[in-house]
Amino acid sequence: MTFRLARTFLALLLLATFAPAHAQTADDCANCYTEQEAREDLETLYARLQQEHVNLFARRSKADYDAHLQELLARIDGPVPRAEFHLMLHDAMAFGNIGHSKTEAALGDVFAHIGNGGKIIPISIVYRGERMITDNWTGEGATLPPGSRIADRGAWRDSCFGVREPRKEDCLCR
Repeated sequence: MTFRLARTFLALLLLATFAPAHAQTADDCANCYTEQEAREDLETLYARLQQEHVNLFARRSKADYDAHLQELLARIDGPVPRAEFHLMLHDAMAFGNIGHSKTEAALGDVFAHIGNGGKIIPISIVYRGERMITDNWTGEGATLPPGSRIADRGAWRDSCFGVREPRKEDCLCR
């Protein structure tokens, strides 16, 4: 369970890496890496991966890796917020689609976000009998207000295990 949660969390973090690193001035970025630091760290990471990994190019060619590194470096055009850069590190390491390469760099950012009252999954669920319902607002809009029924555990179980066909009212309804 913990491994699945960590893998899902990492995937969500990696999705955020598709946004370019926005240039910021030193004045508006107190918690940033300088452009030079970020570039050097990415280049060092790539060099170390090549030295330390048993077969870094098993699923991606060196040319593909080189091109990906250049794409990441091109996104750096000034000071980069630490959290954004840590996601870039994850992106660089995950690109090869091979195991045994990891970093916990972004986890500190996540824990700081949670410590400051931020949410990872913007939904809070409680069970009332066989029903799973929201007990808090899920976000800015009124999509799932408190009391929205997410699923009926018994109905979900029956439909998933072939006891009966799923019904529309089994999931995502109020």
